[in-house]
Amino acid sequence: MKSENQPTRTPGSGAEAGENPVQVKLQEIIEGKGPGPKEQDLVRPGSTSGVRASAETARFLKISELYATLQGEGIHAGLPCFFIRLAVCDIRCAWCDTPDSWTGGQWRTRQELLSSVPHHISLVQITGGEPMLQIRRLRTLFEDLHSAGKKILLETGGHRSLEKVPPYVHIVMDIKLPSSGEQSHPFENNFGYLKASDEIKFVVASEEDFLRARRWIQEHDLATRFQILISPAYGMDLKKLAQWVLDSKLTVRMQLQLHKYIWGPDATMV
Repeated sequence: MKSENQPTRTPGSGAEAGENPVQVKLQEIIEGKGPGPKEQDLVRPGSTSGVRASAETARFLKISELYATLQGEGIHAGLPCFFIRLAVCDIRCAWCDTPDSWTGGQWRTRQELLSSVPHHISLVQITGGEPMLQIRRLRTLFEDLHSAGKKILLETGGHRSLEKVPPYVHIVMDIKLPSSGEQSHPFENNFGYLKASDEIKFVVASEEDFLRARRWIQEHDLATRFQILISPAYGMDLKKLAQWVLDSKLTVRMQLQLHKYIWGPDATMV
């Protein structure tokens, strides 16, 4: 886990004097403003229709990392996977293992992103940061990847609406628990946008977390509606968590983050 000396979430938005500039930038990304192109400026590669910015030149999505590795989590664990990690996140989970993606990143063109995906890898994961902050342009990337025959995974914190995610995208949605510090969001608002094949992930760092996850699962009948993942925060007693899962009598999957056991907990771009 990388929870030491992490920045805290800053409230406020807008560009007025005294308001937080980081939150202003978040709002620009959410609204499709700033240096990224508007949707009407985007075209599919190869299109001859008139546009003001081409896929080769327009800054399209703000990206933290691009890399190929093995999928480390969920029902696709162990498969070769290409990761597109979007930059910027609007929440601050205490145990987050990718805090570098909270801010920063680089604008990439649409063509850069499409050409970076290896032909031989069929699984592509969109993660963050929080990808739903860039959903206006991300939908175009979904269409491109789907047309290319790729299986698309979307990993999201669950606190932003998933209404605009296409049905062919496989969703892995978090429900945050007390140890994250972000447990107060209305995650249940997204249940109606999930498919039976989609995954809901609970990151558990304590017994309090597990009891809260169990309550979510029981109160909303989640284990019969979706694929449920119980994921230990790195360093937690695995035998203890396994016993809690068994004692709960719930049909859920306890998972480990495979990449952290192969390359170590501090390795990046794996």
